Amino acid sequence: MTDKPVVSLRNLSFTYPGATSPVFRDFSLSVGGSEFVAIVGGSGVGKSTILRIASGLIKAESGTVEIAIAKEPTRRRRALVFQDGRLMPWRTVAQNTALGLEGLALSEAEKTRRIADVLALVNLSDMADRWPHQLSGGQVQRIGIARALAVKPDVLLMDEPFSAVDAMTRRHLQTELVRIWQQSGTAIIFVTHDIDEAAFLADRIIVMGDSPARIVNETTVPVDRDLRRDSQDLSRYADSVAGALDFQI
Repeated sequence: MTDKPVVSLRNLSFTYPGATSPVFRDFSLSVGGSEFVAIVGGSGVGKSTILRIASGLIKAESGTVEIAIAKEPTRRRRALVFQDGRLMPWRTVAQNTALGLEGLALSEAEKTRRIADVLALVNLSDMADRWPHQLSGGQVQRIGIARALAVKPDVLLMDEPFSAVDAMTRRHLQTELVRIWQQSGTAIIFVTHDIDEAAFLADRIIVMGDSPARIVNETTVPVDRDLRRDSQDLSRYADSVAGALDFQI
């Protein structure tokens, strides 16, 4: 992780249409280069909305989103991975992966190389010519990650990307995501309801609570990455994070 923030969310506030008070107010978060930050909290605190503001899909009522890296015509500064893969059924895996490259100043040869590189990164090179209906749920999510990484983002925004898969697949995808993140060097903001998942994946965990929502707890994960899987120390840490919101996990 670099000390200089790659992305800074400053004093964000947002009110849903028809609501009488904001879902969150004055939310601020900075993420360093190659840092993995998880945001957890109960339903309705606006976690996914924060990602959509950070991605530029929607505008905050107030506050700013600052990306430290200058725009370049061959890449995008941010990319969003959704809860489901959102693959287009009429496109092959390679064509779905190429979706974010449309509009970038890339030659066809460079697009082909990027697609090959990210499919290799997610270990799905042999699936390039398959159709979405031929993939498992876990493979669909890995293609969603590949599509996001193909644009070489400075920050990868992930909205509960493993919530729709079974427990064994989710565990495997968590391990795969750590490997992919370490190889890509991209900063990640990861939203999840699962504190154990956040503790396994993240460098730092942000807990949101109250109404309007705010950051009620922020901690650095104290367990070495190589020792995290099935670690008693990590379980105790996850319990302490849950205690910030009186969660029972």
